[in-house]
Amino acid sequence: MYTSLLLQIVVLFGLLGTVSAQPVVFINATIHPASGPVIPNGTLVMDKGRIVSVGSAVQQPESAVVIDCQGQHLYPGFIAPATTLGLTEIDAVRSTNDVSEIGSVNPNARAEAAYNPDSEIIPTIRSNGVLLANVTPTGGLISGMSSIMRLDGWT
Repeated sequence: MYTSLLLQIVVLFGLLGTVSAQPVVFINATIHPASGPVIPNGTLVMDKGRIVSVGSAVQQPESAVVIDCQGQHLYPGFIAPATTLGLTEIDAVRSTNDVSEIGSVNPNARAEAAYNPDSEIIPTIRSNGVLLANVTPTGGLISGMSSIMRLDGWT
């Protein structure tokens, strides 16, 4: 399963690393658009590095490279899987470092309570296409609970 997913990611970035002369069509995917409901068995068409159309009944260009994404999910941006984003600002300044708690067993540590949505690092990460981050405390046997954070939020 993971090998298949890794292979698809490598192929995807290999195809999209440079702007392709041919359109690329992803079929049979569960598509999570930025706005609107989830589209099961959807089709996404990209041309010249841009998303051209998304839906369940989308016309495919004749010269397109077709990638079957059966059982896979497509999102409109990257998801950072295990980060300390927003939990630390400057490592040398202890008051800005909420990555870990004292002791080795801290099930009470919650990333959403320590998360800093005003971190100077977040705009840099967002400008590179990361829309969500799984913010995770570190250290110890039990580090605490992680949280999925939308990087475009505010308080």
